Amino acid sequence: MCGFGEAVNSRFPRGVKLSSFYTRTDEVVDWRACITPEGDNHEISGGHVGLAVNPQVYRLLAVILAAKPEVRPPIPPKVTPGNAVSV
Repeated sequence: MCGFGEAVNSRFPRGVKLSSFYTRTDEVVDWRACITPEGDNHEISGGHVGLAVNPQVYRLLAVILAAKPEVRPPIPPKVTPGNAVSV
């Protein structure tokens, strides 16, 4: 396997924060493939293509990126199955 393949299939590096944004109504990717135990998973309403322009994504991303590295950001409560995050 090449170096890229090894990197893609390896565990996420310790100390690096990971946030996953997913939608259960994604027309391209099965949402369960986006859930990761290494990071924070955020359900967003909408479809796959719409995530690129979805205001919910950018509001939540702003909260995550504005947080100090040593402090976890004040992220809205996790969603329960069927309820998307409203940010």
